[in-house]
Amino acid sequence: MDCGGRQMRLSGLEVPELRAALAEARAERAALDRRLAETAHDLRAALASIVGYAHMLADDGDHSFTPRQIAQRIARLAESLCEIGSDLVGGEPGGTPEVGRGSSARAVLAQCAEAVEPLCRHKGLALEVELPPPGEPVADGASLQRIVHNLLTNAVRYTDRGAVRLRARVAPQDLSIEVEDTGIGIPPESLERIFDEYARLDDARRMAPLGTGLGLPAARRLCRLLGGRIEVDSAPGRGSRFRVVLPRRARRRARPAQAQASLW
Repeated sequence: MDCGGRQMRLSGLEVPELRAALAEARAERAALDRRLAETAHDLRAALASIVGYAHMLADDGDHSFTPRQIAQRIARLAESLCEIGSDLVGGEPGGTPEVGRGSSARAVLAQCAEAVEPLCRHKGLALEVELPPPGEPVADGASLQRIVHNLLTNAVRYTDRGAVRLRARVAPQDLSIEVEDTGIGIPPESLERIFDEYARLDDARRMAPLGTGLGLPAARRLCRLLGGRIEVDSAPGRGSRFRVVLPRRARRRARPAQAQASLW
Protein backbone atom coordinates (compact mmCIF):
# COMPACT_ATOMS: atom_id res chain seq x y z
CA MET A 1 0.00 0.00 0.00
CA ASP A 2 1.43 3.39 -0.98
CA CYS A 3 1.00 6.42 1.30
CA GLY A 4 2.71 9.58 0.01
CA GLY A 5 5.35 7.64 -1.85
CA ARG A 6 6.09 5.37 1.13
CA GLN A 7 5.02 1.75 1.52
CA MET A 8 2.92 1.18 4.65
CA ARG A 9 4.32 -1.28 7.22
CA LEU A 10 2.25 -2.89 9.97
CA SER A 11 4.07 -4.37 12.96
CA GLY A 12 7.25 -4.56 10.94
CA LEU A 13 5.60 -6.41 8.05
CA GLU A 14 4.81 -5.09 4.61
CA VAL A 15 1.15 -5.42 3.68
CA PRO A 16 1.71 -8.34 1.24
CA GLU A 17 3.72 -10.13 3.93
CA LEU A 18 0.99 -9.48 6.48
CA ARG A 19 -1.60 -10.95 4.16
CA ALA A 20 0.55 -14.02 3.64
CA ALA A 21 1.05 -14.39 7.40
CA LEU A 22 -2.70 -14.13 8.01
CA ALA A 23 -3.41 -16.71 5.32
CA GLU A 24 -0.86 -19.06 6.88
CA ALA A 25 -2.40 -18.58 10.32
CA ARG A 26 -5.87 -19.35 8.95
CA ALA A 27 -4.58 -22.50 7.27
CA GLU A 28 -2.92 -23.65 10.49
CA ARG A 29 -6.13 -23.02 12.43
CA ALA A 30 -8.17 -24.96 9.87
CA ALA A 31 -5.71 -27.87 10.11
CA LEU A 32 -5.96 -27.81 13.91
CA ASP A 33 -9.75 -27.74 13.80
CA ARG A 34 -9.76 -30.72 11.44
CA ARG A 35 -7.29 -32.59 13.63
CA LEU A 36 -9.41 -32.04 16.74
CA ALA A 37 -12.60 -33.04 14.93
CA GLU A 38 -11.00 -36.23 13.59
CA THR A 39 -9.66 -37.06 17.04
CA ALA A 40 -13.14 -36.65 18.51
CA HIS A 41 -14.45 -38.92 15.75
CA ASP A 42 -11.87 -41.59 16.58
CA LEU A 43 -12.45 -41.32 20.33
CA ARG A 44 -16.19 -41.81 19.91
CA ALA A 45 -15.63 -44.86 17.70
CA ALA A 46 -13.33 -46.45 20.28
CA LEU A 47 -15.72 -45.70 23.13
CA ALA A 48 -18.64 -47.19 21.20
CA SER A 49 -16.74 -50.46 20.85
CA ILE A 50 -15.84 -50.47 24.54
CA VAL A 51 -19.48 -49.89 25.50
CA GLY A 52 -20.53 -52.72 23.19
CA TYR A 53 -18.15 -55.16 24.84
CA ALA A 54 -19.22 -53.97 28.29
CA HIS A 55 -22.83 -54.80 27.40
CA MET A 56 -21.71 -58.25 26.26
CA LEU A 57 -19.94 -58.74 29.59
CA ALA A 58 -23.09 -57.74 31.50
CA ASP A 59 -25.32 -60.05 29.43
CA ASP A 60 -25.49 -63.34 31.33
CA GLY A 61 -27.05 -65.04 28.32
CA ASP A 62 -24.22 -64.21 25.93
CA HIS A 63 -21.66 -67.02 25.96
CA SER A 64 -19.85 -66.17 22.71
CA PHE A 65 -16.74 -65.13 24.62
CA THR A 66 -15.42 -65.77 28.09
CA PRO A 67 -15.30 -62.78 30.47
CA ARG A 68 -11.52 -62.92 30.20
CA GLN A 69 -11.62 -62.63 26.40
CA ILE A 70 -13.99 -59.67 26.58
CA ALA A 71 -11.86 -57.98 29.23
CA GLN A 72 -8.78 -58.41 27.02
CA ARG A 73 -10.56 -56.78 24.09
CA ILE A 74 -11.74 -53.89 26.25
CA ALA A 75 -8.17 -53.44 27.47
CA ARG A 76 -6.84 -53.27 23.89
CA LEU A 77 -9.45 -50.68 22.97
CA ALA A 78 -8.66 -48.66 26.09
CA GLU A 79 -4.98 -48.72 25.12
CA SER A 80 -5.95 -47.33 21.73
CA LEU A 81 -7.59 -44.38 23.49
CA CYS A 82 -4.26 -43.62 25.14
CA GLU A 83 -2.54 -43.76 21.74
CA ILE A 84 -5.11 -41.37 20.28
CA GLY A 85 -4.19 -38.91 23.02
CA SER A 86 -0.50 -39.41 22.30
CA ASP A 87 -1.09 -38.76 18.60
CA LEU A 88 -2.95 -35.56 19.43
CA VAL A 89 -0.05 -34.27 21.52
CA GLY A 90 2.71 -35.52 19.25
CA GLY A 91 1.39 -34.65 15.81
CA GLU A 92 -1.43 -35.10 13.34
CA PRO A 93 -2.45 -38.75 12.96
CA GLY A 94 -1.83 -39.93 9.44
CA GLY A 95 0.08 -36.84 8.44
CA THR A 96 2.96 -38.79 6.89
CA PRO A 97 3.08 -42.58 6.58
CA GLU A 98 5.79 -44.03 8.80
CA VAL A 99 7.43 -46.79 6.82
CA GLY A 100 9.13 -48.15 9.92
CA ARG A 101 5.80 -48.95 11.58
CA GLY A 102 5.41 -52.17 9.65
CA SER A 103 2.63 -54.57 10.55
CA SER A 104 0.98 -57.72 9.34
CA ALA A 105 -2.05 -56.95 7.18
CA ARG A 106 -3.81 -59.96 8.69
CA ALA A 107 -3.29 -58.71 12.25
CA VAL A 108 -4.35 -55.17 11.37
CA LEU A 109 -7.61 -56.27 9.73
CA ALA A 110 -8.37 -58.81 12.45
CA GLN A 111 -8.17 -56.08 15.08
CA CYS A 112 -10.42 -53.81 13.01
CA ALA A 113 -13.02 -56.57 12.79
CA GLU A 114 -12.68 -57.23 16.52
CA ALA A 115 -13.38 -53.57 17.29
CA VAL A 116 -16.71 -53.47 15.41
CA GLU A 117 -17.92 -56.94 16.40
CA PRO A 118 -19.93 -55.75 19.43
CA LEU A 119 -21.51 -53.01 17.31
CA CYS A 120 -22.67 -55.61 14.79
CA ARG A 121 -24.00 -57.89 17.51
CA HIS A 122 -25.94 -55.02 19.05
CA LYS A 123 -27.73 -54.36 15.74
CA GLY A 124 -28.17 -58.03 14.87
CA LEU A 125 -25.85 -57.81 11.86
CA ALA A 126 -23.69 -60.65 10.61
CA LEU A 127 -19.98 -59.82 10.42
CA GLU A 128 -18.21 -61.79 7.69
CA VAL A 129 -14.44 -61.59 7.53
CA GLU A 130 -11.93 -62.94 5.00
CA LEU A 131 -8.37 -62.13 6.05
CA PRO A 132 -5.25 -62.12 3.86
CA PRO A 133 -2.66 -64.87 4.27
CA PRO A 134 -0.30 -64.63 7.24
CA GLY A 135 2.94 -62.77 6.66
CA GLU A 136 1.66 -60.11 4.25
CA PRO A 137 3.28 -56.89 5.54
CA VAL A 138 1.99 -53.33 5.34
CA ALA A 139 4.28 -50.33 5.66
CA ASP A 140 2.05 -48.28 7.98
CA GLY A 141 -0.28 -50.42 10.04
CA ALA A 142 -1.65 -47.49 12.05
CA SER A 143 -2.86 -45.65 8.93
CA LEU A 144 -4.35 -48.83 7.46
CA GLN A 145 -6.28 -49.41 10.67
CA ARG A 146 -7.71 -45.90 10.61
CA ILE A 147 -8.81 -46.39 7.00
CA VAL A 148 -10.48 -49.76 7.52
CA HIS A 149 -12.01 -48.91 10.86
CA ASN A 150 -13.61 -45.76 9.43
CA LEU A 151 -15.11 -47.83 6.61
CA LEU A 152 -16.33 -50.57 8.96
CA THR A 153 -17.95 -48.21 11.46
CA ASN A 154 -19.74 -46.43 8.61
CA ALA A 155 -20.97 -49.76 7.28
CA VAL A 156 -22.39 -50.70 10.68
CA ARG A 157 -23.84 -47.25 11.28
CA TYR A 158 -25.81 -47.17 8.03
CA THR A 159 -26.99 -50.79 7.98
CA ASP A 160 -30.08 -51.92 9.90
CA ARG A 161 -30.31 -55.50 8.69
CA GLY A 162 -28.20 -58.01 6.84
CA ALA A 163 -24.42 -58.12 7.01
CA VAL A 164 -21.15 -56.24 7.00
CA ARG A 165 -18.29 -57.91 5.12
CA LEU A 166 -14.56 -57.36 5.29
CA ARG A 167 -12.50 -59.07 2.58
CA ALA A 168 -8.84 -58.83 1.63
CA ARG A 169 -7.12 -60.10 -1.50
CA VAL A 170 -3.43 -60.13 -2.38
CA ALA A 171 -2.51 -59.61 -6.04
CA PRO A 172 0.99 -59.49 -7.53
CA GLN A 173 1.12 -55.69 -7.33
CA ASP A 174 -1.67 -54.69 -4.94
CA LEU A 175 -3.32 -55.43 -1.62
CA SER A 176 -7.07 -55.01 -2.05
CA ILE A 177 -9.41 -54.58 0.92
CA GLU A 178 -13.19 -54.42 0.56
CA VAL A 179 -15.79 -53.33 3.09
CA GLU A 180 -19.31 -54.15 1.95
CA ASP A 181 -22.68 -53.69 3.62
CA THR A 182 -26.38 -54.24 2.96
CA GLY A 183 -27.37 -50.80 4.17
CA ILE A 184 -29.11 -47.74 2.77
CA GLY A 185 -26.72 -47.16 -0.12
CA ILE A 186 -25.61 -43.92 -1.75
CA PRO A 187 -27.15 -42.13 -4.77
CA PRO A 188 -24.84 -42.06 -7.83
CA GLU A 189 -24.74 -38.27 -7.86
CA SER A 190 -23.38 -38.24 -4.30
CA LEU A 191 -20.56 -40.76 -4.68
CA GLU A 192 -17.91 -38.06 -4.92
CA ARG A 193 -19.44 -35.64 -2.43
CA ILE A 194 -19.25 -38.18 0.41
CA PHE A 195 -15.47 -37.64 0.45
CA ASP A 196 -15.84 -33.91 1.16
CA GLU A 197 -15.14 -32.91 4.75
CA TYR A 198 -18.29 -32.51 6.87
CA ALA A 199 -20.51 -33.58 3.97
CA ARG A 200 -23.44 -35.73 5.11
CA LEU A 201 -26.35 -36.96 3.03
CA ASP A 202 -29.94 -36.60 4.23
CA ASP A 203 -30.48 -40.34 4.77
CA ALA A 204 -27.20 -40.53 6.68
CA ARG A 205 -28.26 -37.69 8.96
CA ARG A 206 -31.53 -39.44 9.74
CA MET A 207 -29.84 -42.75 10.61
CA ALA A 208 -26.86 -41.29 12.50
CA PRO A 209 -27.56 -37.69 13.55
CA LEU A 210 -24.34 -37.47 15.58
CA GLY A 211 -21.99 -38.30 12.69
CA THR A 212 -19.26 -35.82 11.76
CA GLY A 213 -18.74 -36.42 8.05
CA LEU A 214 -15.01 -36.85 8.59
CA GLY A 215 -14.44 -40.61 8.39
CA LEU A 216 -14.45 -40.98 4.62
CA PRO A 217 -12.37 -37.85 3.89
CA ALA A 218 -9.77 -39.10 6.38
CA ALA A 219 -9.78 -42.56 4.81
CA ARG A 220 -9.21 -41.19 1.30
CA ARG A 221 -6.47 -38.84 2.45
CA LEU A 222 -4.61 -41.67 4.18
CA CYS A 223 -5.02 -43.92 1.14
CA ARG A 224 -3.38 -41.29 -1.03
CA LEU A 225 -0.56 -40.78 1.46
CA LEU A 226 0.10 -44.52 1.25
CA GLY A 227 0.20 -44.37 -2.55
CA GLY A 228 -3.17 -46.08 -2.97
CA ARG A 229 -6.76 -45.24 -3.78
CA ILE A 230 -10.27 -45.82 -2.52
CA GLU A 231 -13.20 -46.74 -4.76
CA VAL A 232 -16.92 -47.00 -4.05
CA ASP A 233 -19.78 -48.84 -5.70
CA SER A 234 -23.24 -48.14 -4.32
CA ALA A 235 -26.88 -47.46 -5.06
CA PRO A 236 -29.83 -46.59 -2.83
CA GLY A 237 -31.41 -49.65 -1.24
CA ARG A 238 -28.70 -52.15 -2.19
CA GLY A 239 -25.84 -51.23 0.12
CA SER A 240 -22.32 -50.04 -0.53
CA ARG A 241 -18.93 -51.54 -1.30
CA PHE A 242 -15.75 -49.59 -0.60
CA ARG A 243 -12.51 -50.91 -2.03
CA VAL A 244 -9.08 -49.84 -0.82
CA VAL A 245 -6.18 -50.64 -3.14
CA LEU A 246 -2.64 -50.25 -1.80
CA PRO A 247 0.61 -50.97 -3.65
CA ARG A 248 2.53 -53.99 -2.40
CA ARG A 249 5.85 -52.35 -3.22
CA ALA A 250 5.79 -50.98 0.32
CA ARG A 251 6.62 -54.47 1.58
CA ARG A 252 10.24 -53.99 0.45
CA ARG A 253 10.58 -51.14 2.94
CA ALA A 254 8.58 -52.61 5.82
CA ARG A 255 10.13 -54.09 8.93
CA PRO A 256 8.54 -56.83 11.01
CA ALA A 257 6.43 -55.43 13.83
CA GLN A 258 6.99 -56.58 17.40
CA ALA A 259 3.67 -55.15 18.56
CA GLN A 260 0.40 -54.21 16.95
CA ALA A 261 0.06 -50.60 15.90
CA SER A 262 -2.62 -48.33 17.33
CA LEU A 263 -6.19 -48.94 16.26
CA TRP A 264 -6.79 -45.43 15.02
